[in-house]
Amino acid sequence: MDFWKIFIVALMLVLKFLLVTALGTFISLDRCDILKDSARKPLNFMVYYVFIPALLSSSLAKTLTSNSLVTLPCVGEL
Repeated sequence: MDFWKIFIVALMLVLKFLLVTALGTFISLDRCDILKDSARKPLNFMVYYVFIPALLSSSLAKTLTSNSLVTLPCVGEL
């Protein structure tokens, strides 16, 4: 693969993560008062245990193929 294609895929993953983090931070601020205290903790658990892993795995699923998995070096072979 071309270096820039890999770079763009990695960059988009990081940008999506930062966007989700910034939006969550904005919503949870006391100045905005969008979320009350009773809703922050369950939503925080859901973001960290459901949404972020789903975002990461969906980006990985787009880039990994069976051929690229075969060509990955194993850690034990180093």
